[in-house]
Amino acid sequence: MIQITLATVVYDECVNQLKRLEFNTRELRAEWIVVVDEKETSSEVKNFVKKHAKILVRELKKETPQMSYNAILEETKTEWFLLVDPDEFLVEEVIGYIKKIPEGTDKNGFVMARENIIYWEGRKLQGHWKWPDPQLRLFRSKYRYPGIIHINAQVPMPIEAIKEGGIVHDWLTRIDEEYKRKIKNYEDWEKVSKVVWKVKKE
Repeated sequence: MIQITLATVVYDECVNQLKRLEFNTRELRAEWIVVVDEKETSSEVKNFVKKHAKILVRELKKETPQMSYNAILEETKTEWFLLVDPDEFLVEEVIGYIKKIPEGTDKNGFVMARENIIYWEGRKLQGHWKWPDPQLRLFRSKYRYPGIIHINAQVPMPIEAIKEGGIVHDWLTRIDEEYKRKIKNYEDWEKVSKVVWKVKKE
């Protein structure tokens, strides 16, 4: 089994979200390094992180996510690095797959599918991010992210796609305020949703 450091960058997320990642960390027998914001991350979250992970305190408004990821990579002692955001978690199938990756693998990275589960006022929305929304999240820790936002780490081939399970992106705990802010210039959310989302009634 490969040795992994699970990496998470926390801004204003809640403890309940991090509990899922703490469970994933234990399942993988991984190290866990968490970046928190100096001002915006709650003391409750910081205390939880201190109990379960190595904590790095930074001013996140002054850096890109890629800069935060690279800060964790600099602290990573294991050969492998696994990035999971605080509003995401790994499903059982992908955990099982990762645990079977041999130490001697010739792969430099692994791409996994991400399912985006987003809610708005009690309704489940299926976004424009189409399944499988592939994400390069597991790779050798010697590689780094470029300074460009939303660009993957610069990992050379060979890279393998994991076809069993993946990441779940669940915004249930914070979607209302997040999207009210993002669509404040629109008069009617229902009108916007017909353009941007497929709405699923629960």
